[in-house]
Amino acid sequence: MTTITVSAHIQRHIVDADLEIDAASALVTVLFGPSGSGKTTILRALAGLDPLDAGSITCDGEVWNEEQRIVVPARRREIGYLFQDHALFPHLDVRANVAYGLTRQQREDKESRISRALSAAGAAHLIDRHVRDLSGGEAQRVALARSIAPGPRLLLLDEPFSSLDSPTRTRLRTDVRGMLLETGTPAIVVTHDRAEALALADRICVIVDGRIRQVGTPQQVFDRPSDPSVAAVVGVETAVLGEVTGVRDGVTDVMVRGVNLVAARELDSDNSLPHTIGTEVLICIRAEDVSLSVGGEDAISSQRNRLTSRVTNIAQDGPLVRVDLDAGFGLSSYITRPALEDLELAPGSIVTASFKGQSVHLIDRATQHHS
Repeated sequence: MTTITVSAHIQRHIVDADLEIDAASALVTVLFGPSGSGKTTILRALAGLDPLDAGSITCDGEVWNEEQRIVVPARRREIGYLFQDHALFPHLDVRANVAYGLTRQQREDKESRISRALSAAGAAHLIDRHVRDLSGGEAQRVALARSIAPGPRLLLLDEPFSSLDSPTRTRLRTDVRGMLLETGTPAIVVTHDRAEALALADRICVIVDGRIRQVGTPQQVFDRPSDPSVAAVVGVETAVLGEVTGVRDGVTDVMVRGVNLVAARELDSDNSLPHTIGTEVLICIRAEDVSLSVGGEDAISSQRNRLTSRVTNIAQDGPLVRVDLDAGFGLSSYITRPALEDLELAPGSIVTASFKGQSVHLIDRATQHHS
């Protein structure tokens, strides 16, 4: 397994990032953030394609970069790099493209590596095809095979599926995840796509304005964002300001625009309470945690928040339907299309919106402390 420690200060690209990756505990790390946040800059610095203005990069104790001096050139880092546009050589066929980086192998070993790489990428049937005859998904599979054929110690993927149609993206990211697990190849993936991050990552680093703002498992990052900027980046559907009004019986009471809510209370690592009465907090609720019912009180007793709400908008969002609500504050819910039909919802419908206290995540606005 590969361990990479990054401390980079790249002034021209606003990046100042401390990044530590241990593939033994997290095979696939996703750099997640909006366009222009510095994700690709970090990836290119790791690959040795861009110099550092300051900082260092080490891999398994070997210094790759130190300050402005490139110690190990890109060609000697044993890194595979998969670009967004696949960057295949148009004058070569598939076999020759995959073989391009295999310059030191004997012919028999080279053919074996080509075959194994194409099979791992799900592209063995394309071996004799010409690049110009490939679809976008096929070309990206061949590019993936080319990047893994030399047996890299680390694979870098820069928005690898963004140029593909949705069904192809879904198939490829599933296949790529399976291939990385099967081959044990450590990988760092750059993406701004939430579904892609969730499908690929063992660990996610959220990058905002050139800084790493939160590192954790996909569940930790998307369900418990560490500060308001992370909440915005990961797409928390409901994020509204409120105030802590009480702490009792394992829950925190909060008030938002005249509506009382309860949030499950968690202790800090030193067993202190994270919020006190009067604290201004950002209240975060994911739409998939909000269930809807009509015709009276919600029967699910384990859900601590039940709000009478009015439907303000209904829109298809991928395989689900997003229902926007006025619950005294803006609230959203994701439901299935059959559920929409069963509930007979339309703008103006009155429903009960229900969600557990564990689904209410509070971020201290003053200290950006979260619970």
